[in-house]
Amino acid sequence: RDGGRADQYLDFIHEELIPHIEKTYRTEKFRVLYGTSNTGFTAVYALFRTPSLADAYIAASATLSVPSFRRDRDSLVRDFKGGRRRLALVMGEHDFPTVISQNGALKEQIGMAAPAGLTCRLAVIPNGEHVPANSLIEGMRDLFDGWRITQRLTESSFPGIKAQVDDRFARFGVPGKLPEDELNGLGRALLGEKKNGKAIEVFQYRAQGYPRSPEAQVSLGDAYRQDGRREQAGECYRRALSLAPGHAAAATKLKELEK
Repeated sequence: RDGGRADQYLDFIHEELIPHIEKTYRTEKFRVLYGTSNTGFTAVYALFRTPSLADAYIAASATLSVPSFRRDRDSLVRDFKGGRRRLALVMGEHDFPTVISQNGALKEQIGMAAPAGLTCRLAVIPNGEHVPANSLIEGMRDLFDGWRITQRLTESSFPGIKAQVDDRFARFGVPGKLPEDELNGLGRALLGEKKNGKAIEVFQYRAQGYPRSPEAQVSLGDAYRQDGRREQAGECYRRALSLAPGHAAAATKLKELEK
């Protein structure tokens, strides 16, 4: 941009690099574009030029004094039509004066004039200078503030934690799961306490979150079996075997049921 060939660079990322990566590797659809200093400006510019390039943008110590951007900034914010996009600006407490002033001005303008969907967070790193070393981490923390589960998973905390996890996609634009081993541990503890209904609820949630896990099906089958629901237990063991033919535990338990 303004001589830096940002347009060609962003076109390469959008039209060549991302399609190649998505074709070659297993990827999540959620993308974050990160840039520092001059490329921090490129990240901000990309947000307004090609919003669909990423779902969220992190710009560390972005040099936003580019004349054309300063001239058009307010209209770019006001007329933004990129849908739901999030921007995290990060800078050091002792950053360059122009970085501090221009990043602060962009944050303020987005807060005042941006249409619904475009949000901006600004993090100032104490004692930091230009492009603080932990800029990416702090930017991610800002983008995903509220993501972290702070409670231990227990019978009483499960409903609230489940609601928080289920809300992640609506709130952050990316799904999240509880660790499978934690769900298994809670479900097994509930089974040990003969709380079959609650154990089934936990194991059903696990199976929904991990549909390709044969162990999730076996655990759910065990809960149904302990509750006297033999038909549902058999269905779970059969699903486990369809996911992992020869699964020893599933095969043994299904044979026991069919005696």
